[in-house]
Amino acid sequence: MYSLPGLAVSLFGQRNVASTNAFYFGIGALLIMAYLWVARRTSPSFRSNQGRIMLATGLAIILLINPHAYSQDAILLLAIPAVILPIWRDQRQTIIVFLAAMTLQYVDQMTGLHLTTLALLGFVCGGLFVVRSGKYIATTQDKVPYESRNQGTKKGSSPHLAHSRRRQNNNSRSI
Repeated sequence: MYSLPGLAVSLFGQRNVASTNAFYFGIGALLIMAYLWVARRTSPSFRSNQGRIMLATGLAIILLINPHAYSQDAILLLAIPAVILPIWRDQRQTIIVFLAAMTLQYVDQMTGLHLTTLALLGFVCGGLFVVRSGKYIATTQDKVPYESRNQGTKKGSSPHLAHSRRRQNNNSRSI
């Protein structure tokens, strides 16, 4: 399986429960603490590239620390490339990542090498490093189009209030 408990059992064996649990809880706690440390600066969201990377990293951590990971849960692996899809300039990279994730999961199921677990661990470490260092993949548009809906509003006001103010101004001009 692609989770930390599966990796711990394959490393230490099912009879060595203390080592397996220590590895699982230790690595899991380390991943969560690192994520929370980076999340103080950049929160997970769809609004920026760094926020998207944090959201995908959070999904990867959830998949890693899941104690009951079954083969049908592997479909959740495809949510990670889907979250960071708008960051890539070339959409062919997206197809390659989707195919690589599915192939890696298949090879992992047939061989038991825990390649998916190692790939998720690498993605989490790389994602946290990229967001923390501030060096992320820049596109021509750093912000996702959600931000453009709030143009013309005062800081701290909602777009609905700005729309009603414009309507009031237009009505007062017609009188």
